[in-house]
Amino acid sequence: MQTLTTIFYALIAILFQTYLPLKFDLLLVLLIVLSVKRSRSETLLYAFLGGFVLDALSALGFINTLSKTLAGILANYLKDLFSLEPSFMALALVLILTPLTYLFEISALQLFFHQSLGWGQHLIRFAQLMLCNLLLTPIVFWLI
Repeated sequence: MQTLTTIFYALIAILFQTYLPLKFDLLLVLLIVLSVKRSRSETLLYAFLGGFVLDALSALGFINTLSKTLAGILANYLKDLFSLEPSFMALALVLILTPLTYLFEISALQLFFHQSLGWGQHLIRFAQLMLCNLLLTPIVFWLI
């Protein structure tokens, strides 16, 4: 039952992230919470599959697959380095991994697809992404 619930939340995260105009990374938040609360293999499986589905919906190659899988690996590694309460660990990992995945994704888009935005637009998108991810983390932590 827990697996079906997680799959349901992952699909909702992918659909929201793909079709809503707000800039947030609900899949990343879900992966971070999974890394704190569940096993390594389950986190990496959802990271790869979630990134793959995002790439299939957005036609961006395998940028999301790679970034989400790397984020899952880093989240699993970093959670073992610190001894925090799980809810605070999830917030700390969101603070660390949101900028890393954003930088990776925009760098890959610029490198492979020659898509670039001005620095002002990047800062606005990043601030919105960081704020939304931090606000969503306790909600997702409570749901999972």
